[in-house]
Amino acid sequence: MFGNLGQMASMLGRVKEIQAGMKALKEEMPNLEFASACGGVTAVVSGDFAVKRLEVAPGTDPASIAGCAREAVNQALALAKQTLRDKMQEVTGGIDLPGMI
Repeated sequence: MFGNLGQMASMLGRVKEIQAGMKALKEEMPNLEFASACGGVTAVVSGDFAVKRLEVAPGTDPASIAGCAREAVNQALALAKQTLRDKMQEVTGGIDLPGMI
């Protein structure tokens, strides 16, 4: 009987740790920036998946800007998502929480 209570207390403590870690992660991610470049275009996104900046290098072919911008943004977003997944794995101790990303 007491063994079960100890296990329950341990699980409850782990849930509280995960909640605290998730709260800290939620506060940290918007402050992180992820950059990617394609051609003469660099995209910078935040950890909460907002585009912060698009930079076009002088002399970049105007015909390639749209495609390169799309590619750079998608790559930067993929970096942000992978970082979030990795950090969530650290916080949860490897427990997969579907639908979080």
